[in-house]
Amino acid sequence: MDWSNLNYFLTFARSGSLSAASRMLGTDHSTVARRIEALEKELKLRLVDRRARAYSLTSAGQQVRDLAVRAETAVGDIERFAQGSSRLPQGLVRLSGPSGVTNHFIAPRLLQLQRQHPGLQIELVDGSREASLSRREADIALRMSRPHEKGLITRKLGEVTYGLFGSEDYLSEHLGGLGFSGIR
Repeated sequence: MDWSNLNYFLTFARSGSLSAASRMLGTDHSTVARRIEALEKELKLRLVDRRARAYSLTSAGQQVRDLAVRAETAVGDIERFAQGSSRLPQGLVRLSGPSGVTNHFIAPRLLQLQRQHPGLQIELVDGSREASLSRREADIALRMSRPHEKGLITRKLGEVTYGLFGSEDYLSEHLGGLGFSGIR
């Protein structure tokens, strides 16, 4: 089986359309359709119902999608194991997190890290949405809440506190009903 065909199929299954999958893969929709068709021939299964305006997954397609997600996770595990077994940190590491954290705490320290480990490349991933570790959208993710993905190693790094600042009169007038009156 051509594993890259499986990747095209999985991207289509996640995105829900040929157009969205083609944008994500950086190719045209006819290539995505052709690769899905090639996978169907390889597996001798119909994975997609082709209708005039849309493709949808068959029940076999849904099962193959679920198995493909597990295979993708396993491949990512193998890659992480191989990267972690070398003595010196090297290669690309994608780090995702809230922009305030990455911009103010991580980015200023990257130059020093680069000097210590010249074979290491750090890519900061847009933190406007949570990157998936199992789909290799990021290798490390800083999150403000506990992740929902299974099989992840998590560690609490610290606590973030927030403050509300304003004059007593303003807080009392505008937020008094919320229990903020008289707070110092």
